[in-house]
Amino acid sequence: LALSPQPLSLTELADAADISEGNAHREVRRLMEAGIVRDDRVGRTRQLSLSSASPYAAPLRELLVRAFGPPQVLSDVFRGVRGISGAWIYGSWARRSVGEAGEDPADIDVLVVGEPDVDEVYESCRQASTRLRREVNATILSASEWNSDTGFVREVRAGALVPVAVEVA
Repeated sequence: LALSPQPLSLTELADAADISEGNAHREVRRLMEAGIVRDDRVGRTRQLSLSSASPYAAPLRELLVRAFGPPQVLSDVFRGVRGISGAWIYGSWARRSVGEAGEDPADIDVLVVGEPDVDEVYESCRQASTRLRREVNATILSASEWNSDTGFVREVRAGALVPVAVEVA
């Protein structure tokens, strides 16, 4: 729930955690009793999310994003993609991660620098999109393009950049 850009049903949460709905229900009930999770009914479906009223929600989200969020997922899916010399998350997700106020972005922009196989990068982003439950968009630049002084590069460099650990091949 802390990593999802939108509320999840109990079924979606159980599937994401790879546990039974009964176990998910029991754990959600405990989190609701502690005031950490809230549920909103949409018809017969319970939509679960972190409670913004809980003093634990923001630190819990920050901890989980650091441990299991987009930088870690992207690092994982890019493992084995040869030709990547660097990768960074930029744009609205990166700005939110450094404290800019605003809605949780529905997508993640990632800059990939190097000479990787384009299809492998896009397939990796598709896998990350599935795991993160939000679209992941890649922009691929060669090292010389990244070191240039184009408007796009200036804009990206001037904004927040969250590094993605990659194996340099």
